[in-house]
Amino acid sequence: MNKSLSEHKPKQSFRLMFKFWLDMHKPEEEALADTIDQLKQERSFSKTIRDGIRLVVSLRCGETDVLEELFPAVVAAIRGNDGKAASEQFNDMLAEIAELKVMVAERQTVKRAPVPAEVEANDELVVAKNEVSAETIMNNLFSF
Repeated sequence: MNKSLSEHKPKQSFRLMFKFWLDMHKPEEEALADTIDQLKQERSFSKTIRDGIRLVVSLRCGETDVLEELFPAVVAAIRGNDGKAASEQFNDMLAEIAELKVMVAERQTVKRAPVPAEVEANDELVVAKNEVSAETIMNNLFSF
């Protein structure tokens, strides 16, 4: 017998199995059980569990690499068409709003009524007080 063949024994696998419970009185866990059945039929249950745990752990650590690996379309949608992160887009919008506020503030000047053509600059403007009694005002108010 060739010694080199006997030295290359296949490694024995070291596998662990984990069990968990679902409470079928809770609608969300009952729906999860249905999903698990479907995943098992598709032979993708174990991979889904591994991917799900990797995703949750990485997101809890503030990392997005697993999210990008598993769901690149979601990451692209969050970043938008220009590839910027949502926070960068938000900051860009805030800067644009600040610029617009400055532009509006610069345009706000005191608008003066145009001077009629028949009034000369040196003409005096006389304002006369019209004496109207309260009774006349009330009568006019209720005459409509």
